[in-house]
Amino acid sequence: MPGSDMLAALSPRARDRIGGQYVVCARMGDPIAGPARARLIWAAQTAQATQDLGLPTILAGSCHQLPFGVDGPSGMASCRRYISELYNVPANFDVRLLYPPEHSPGGKDQAKQWGDGGWEVDHELPRYVLPYAGVVHTRDPRVVKRCVRQGIRVIYEDHEEDYHVAVGDPLSLGLDADACVAVVAITQSVKLRLISQGVPERKVLVLDSGVNSLAFERLTKRAEAWRKFLLQEDRHEKIVVYSGGLQAERGIQHLLDAAATMTDVMFVFAGGNARDNGYWKEYAKQLSLTNVKFFGYLQQRVTCELQQAADALAMTRLPGQRAEITSPLKFFEYMASGTPIVAARIPVIDSARFEELAIGWYSASWPNELVNKLRETFSKFPRSAEGYSANISAAHYFTWQNRQRRILQFIGIENQSDTARGFN
Repeated sequence: MPGSDMLAALSPRARDRIGGQYVVCARMGDPIAGPARARLIWAAQTAQATQDLGLPTILAGSCHQLPFGVDGPSGMASCRRYISELYNVPANFDVRLLYPPEHSPGGKDQAKQWGDGGWEVDHELPRYVLPYAGVVHTRDPRVVKRCVRQGIRVIYEDHEEDYHVAVGDPLSLGLDADACVAVVAITQSVKLRLISQGVPERKVLVLDSGVNSLAFERLTKRAEAWRKFLLQEDRHEKIVVYSGGLQAERGIQHLLDAAATMTDVMFVFAGGNARDNGYWKEYAKQLSLTNVKFFGYLQQRVTCELQQAADALAMTRLPGQRAEITSPLKFFEYMASGTPIVAARIPVIDSARFEELAIGWYSASWPNELVNKLRETFSKFPRSAEGYSANISAAHYFTWQNRQRRILQFIGIENQSDTARGFN
């Protein structure tokens, strides 16, 4: 299955068409970077991909909740290093930190609004970011509304988060206005909802999440060190790694129940917030499991090391509505690792596209299949230190750079004829 990173820079004509800087922001009120938050990963990776393609890019976000001060050059350097280490990106784009208000003279109602990013939307963004913007790319409905009002081209991404659904009437944001040049839906289900609410179909583009290009780097020595540590001198025979959020809907209980049966296998969990990690640690304790480890949120590069150390990577999921509207970041990252995958069949991942790869599929409605599918995958796809090339090759199509180039083509900044044919 052919694929291309499409890392070649855009043509000078495309750069001229942008007419300013390409601004990326997740949701106002969010810190510019932080662990265990998918939309912050999205923002940093989107900004990096756009910068890689040759467009001058700004990543904008709040300075609050950062684990260091940011006043002065050293603070900004620390912020850039933090972004780079968390998300495994060079972070060579422009960074604009937005400051929340010190006080809210308008009373409790205004304090609540401003504390939820309203101050950044109404004051910081218009002063310090929008004057330099050629295009704004955001997941915040309020930013879309502000850009449309000021006649600034804007791209809105809807990932079916609560604040997206709460909009109710997307046209109230101005998604039918000329300034709104694209609406990116994370799945077909989200596209259908938007169209049913009146968003012009010609503006809606369905795109999966992406994979960091640096995830393709082979980390063989570090992976072998992880294997030595996790297998504990042959106390266990295989390693299964799960990375991502630890919400119940992701099928974490199914993996822990499998661990209770597969005592010769070490199950490793990387990701999730402190609360969810605590909940599942207690569940594992109730099952008296000694073959599970919870590492919490790890830097992306370390997660890649663990993925390459595994015998299989697990993408479990409960059936239901969330499975219809989620584009799992980790699936494409798993592919880039080259490690065999055991995945639940869910609507947003068309398993027919990946039949030739080292992937074992099971029904999300039948979690009892998971143990057998893991054993079958161990046998059918024995671990390779260099990874399975078919998985790695197919993952190239899903890089953030590829994703971003498709968006730029959609809004007329990049010429379709300049783009290599990719994975179909």
